[in-house]
Amino acid sequence: SLSCVLLLTACSSTAVVRPPEYKTPLIQADEQYKYAALNWTETAGLKGATVAWWNIYEDPVLSQLLQ
Repeated sequence: SLSCVLLLTACSSTAVVRPPEYKTPLIQADEQYKYAALNWTETAGLKGATVAWWNIYEDPVLSQLLQ
């Protein structure tokens, strides 16, 4: 029947047998990112603040958890 012929034709398609080869795109990063891969160390001036930031939420449960 026609449905069997269409099914066999769809199954024998070359797109199913061999998918297209993937090529990795070449990406050129901007000059601002040239140091992104370096291992940076945190200095005293850049360390996180010791401010109780959770107090702005006025949540007693959060304050209790973080204190």
